[in-house]
Amino acid sequence: MNYERSGSSGVLETIRTNSPTLTDVALILGLLSVADVLLFQLDLGQPLRGVIGLPILVFLPGYALVAALFPRRAVSGDTHASRHRFQDVAEGAIDWVERVTLSFGMSVALLPLLGIALSLTGFGYSTSTILGTLNAVIFVGLLVGVFRRYKVPESERFTVSLSRGTSTAAESLFGGSTLETTLSIAVVGMILVASGALGFALMAPGDGESYTTMSLVTENETGEYVTAGYPSDLATGESGSLVVGVTNHEDREVSYTLVAELQRVERADGDVTVESEQRLDRETQTVADNETWYSDQVVRANSAGEYRVVYLLYRDDEPAEPSIDNAYRYGHIWVTVG
Repeated sequence: MNYERSGSSGVLETIRTNSPTLTDVALILGLLSVADVLLFQLDLGQPLRGVIGLPILVFLPGYALVAALFPRRAVSGDTHASRHRFQDVAEGAIDWVERVTLSFGMSVALLPLLGIALSLTGFGYSTSTILGTLNAVIFVGLLVGVFRRYKVPESERFTVSLSRGTSTAAESLFGGSTLETTLSIAVVGMILVASGALGFALMAPGDGESYTTMSLVTENETGEYVTAGYPSDLATGESGSLVVGVTNHEDREVSYTLVAELQRVERADGDVTVESEQRLDRETQTVADNETWYSDQVVRANSAGEYRVVYLLYRDDEPAEPSIDNAYRYGHIWVTVG
């Protein structure tokens, strides 16, 4: 094989003629594709989604980064000689145990950074945005790793060999003293347990992590939504307007029903008595995950008095007798009609 060719064309030609070196890359991309199809296309329960998404969170991103940083395999005769190992690592060569351990460690280290990036960009923390970001990180890491791997001599290039990987792992774990072996096994076990717990917690959050927010706002002169300027004083027959905002954080598409009621009330000593009520509006809307639905509302009363305008939000259809007690979310404003 000719290694003197330079540039991306030479690397691509080398890849085409030496595909066995890409065994681990092919396996990772295959696993990632299957997991994406299961998580994006099928409506799975949270525990099953956590199990499927676990390797995407706690192993694959770190492995892709390790592949980009360490394109060589460890070739030093004595894997426990500090001088040789330092030289290997400096040149981008690590053994199987180090590669796997670093993959878990780097994945855990990457998760907070990716969370900060999602927060700053405003994409939120839905399953689709998290998996999409992880897919991009894994793909870019593997791509860089492939190009770096093919730029080193074939004799030093990292390749996947089950027998060699098993023997190297056994030598790294059990080739030292009893204390070194015990510490190595303990460290690997701790990383696996910590990574698994973190990944499962992120991919299979409890029910409290899914929620819907509802807000009552008005539109100002510049077209922005603000929590001020509500129609609190109206003349008989005069109309006022406001907007009900519903934001879906349920981690799935949800069909909402919004019911608006005008209640004539009497307030005395802190108690509210509803004297009469009428329905102002009923509206349904299907809202995608992490999206907001804005519903324009009109308030009008044909007789003087004190009124409470109540907005009741339900997932799916409303019950036979909608009320504040059975609403999924609700809000209200007070209006005096003179």
